Amino acid sequence: MYEQALAGYEKALGVDHLDTLRTVHHVAFVFDKQGQHEKALEWYQRALAGREKALGVNHPDTQNTLRGLVNLHESARKPNRLRAFRHA
Repeated sequence: MYEQALAGYEKALGVDHLDTLRTVHHVAFVFDKQGQHEKALEWYQRALAGREKALGVNHPDTQNTLRGLVNLHESARKPNRLRAFRHA
């Protein structure tokens, strides 16, 4: 569902619009919760780059995405999730 919304935002608003970037962040979160950690990493990195550019590094939305990335990397220390980060 988020990916469909994202396609609409990208088409209507552009890839760097804040609503688009929020949806990118949500897609990353969903992939993480589904156990698709490599995909989550890619999407969080995309959201972070866009938010840093649009909002700056200290904005709460940028920090929220950064927290998502940190949590993703910290969870990689758990044995059952480690394989997802060996190539990241």
